[in-house]
Amino acid sequence: MYKTGIHVASSRTWGDSACARLCGIIVESNTGIAQQISENRTDLLELYTNAELEEPDDLGLTVQFLAVHYDQPDMLVYFHKRGIDLNAPCDPMGFGNPMFYAIRLGKHRIVRVLDMLGCRVTDPCDEMKQSPLFHADRINDEFMRHEIHLAETKEYRAAVLFHKNFLKSKYRRKFLHQVKMIIQIQRIMRGVLGRVKAIKRKEEYELWKLRNPDGVVKKKKSKKKSKKKKIRKRASSDDDVNDNDDVHSDDDAL
Repeated sequence: MYKTGIHVASSRTWGDSACARLCGIIVESNTGIAQQISENRTDLLELYTNAELEEPDDLGLTVQFLAVHYDQPDMLVYFHKRGIDLNAPCDPMGFGNPMFYAIRLGKHRIVRVLDMLGCRVTDPCDEMKQSPLFHADRINDEFMRHEIHLAETKEYRAAVLFHKNFLKSKYRRKFLHQVKMIIQIQRIMRGVLGRVKAIKRKEEYELWKLRNPDGVVKKKKSKKKSKKKKIRKRASSDDDVNDNDDVHSDDDAL
């Protein structure tokens, strides 16, 4: 092991008051920002300026990193509205931006939120100019790869969905217009047919008036009744002939 010298301001030089002095430093350096981010609250953060929010804490961590670490996408949305750069490095070394740590820490729901806020999945996310998909492949996270794919294709899928809905609404309006026109055409045709029937009935009525000026309808003799009368007449004539034959036969007998 390498031996290093002890700094004069080290806690070891403080003796018995080292614990109290360290606690005092921690309390003084604790601004409550980390607690607010972990609890997903913004009431205390409203009191800080953007410069104070962008200042790293005593560990060199920024509010962007804390929001990713505590898995709080709403806090990232809040910081974006406050004008804090989400593409800037958020660690003490200045190595990776929030997208890099969202992938490395397995914060899946943070990825698409960061992409919508301007920290694109297609842009490099570290100092080595590596893409988010490269880091997802390195950690072999299939679900993270799926999230990155959804973020990459969101604009294309939105365009396809809009196009489909636009076409559906267009052809639906056209179909409803056709149905409306068909109903109107049916009504017009019914009216035309009704007028034609009314004209025919009127003509028939006028012809009937010409044939029957008195307004009385002459009843026609039915053919069935005339046939029956003819049959009766024939039967009666046959009976008379038979009677005459009987009379002649009686006379001959005498």
